[in-house]
Amino acid sequence: ACFLEGVRVEHCSKKSGNGKCKLTEHAFEKGDVRVTAASKEHKIFLALEPAAQALRPIIAHVCAEGASFDPANIAGMDDLEADAVAAVLRALSDAAKKRGRDATCDMP
Repeated sequence: ACFLEGVRVEHCSKKSGNGKCKLTEHAFEKGDVRVTAASKEHKIFLALEPAAQALRPIIAHVCAEGASFDPANIAGMDDLEADAVAAVLRALSDAAKKRGRDATCDMP
């Protein structure tokens, strides 16, 4: 769960220079939603769908350990517009609903 505390979502706000997805090399454009994952020494940017794919095993592990995960509580969600929030929830919710084979992670 500690790693997930360093994950946040944000809109790219500049016309250029927003970085690119670490997994796909896609350059972010103004208005794109990106996921950032940070540790003490590194920060990476990920496009939404690649981020969801990368985070699924982590979320599944956290849930398998008995912790709860609610994608609505990811840092930065309050700053997004409704359509962006819906896209983030769609991308990450299925990973939070699965732990093991048939159990569910505690979600509201």
